Amino acid sequence: MLKTTRTTDSFLWPVRIPQAVDGGRVEHSAIQMQFRRFSREELATLRDDATPGPDDAPISQEEALERDTDYILKIATNWKDVDVDGDTEFTRDNLRAVLNAYPMATARIVEAFWQAHNGEAARKNS
Repeated sequence: MLKTTRTTDSFLWPVRIPQAVDGGRVEHSAIQMQFRRFSREELATLRDDATPGPDDAPISQEEALERDTDYILKIATNWKDVDVDGDTEFTRDNLRAVLNAYPMATARIVEAFWQAHNGEAARKNS
């Protein structure tokens, strides 16, 4: 039965983060993100927040990293299978370290979030 009340405020969703390795290969690290559930109106606001406007000035890499960190903190509450120098806690600093160390992490996490909210089955996002 479809209900309009949320049974949970969040859900785990798989994310595969690529990294180039020797020999022209790419390896993927499989993690799980605990994403927040959002209403249609909330998703529209999130989409607008993620889309730069025509008047937005270019930003530095440092500012981009901070913006990406802020955005993911809006959509996620936790993670699994992530270790930042022995620390597995989902914190701003740890998230920022992951996003800095893995250049495609932001894109893959955000892509997985939108796949989940668009009703797409979990699939390899490679």
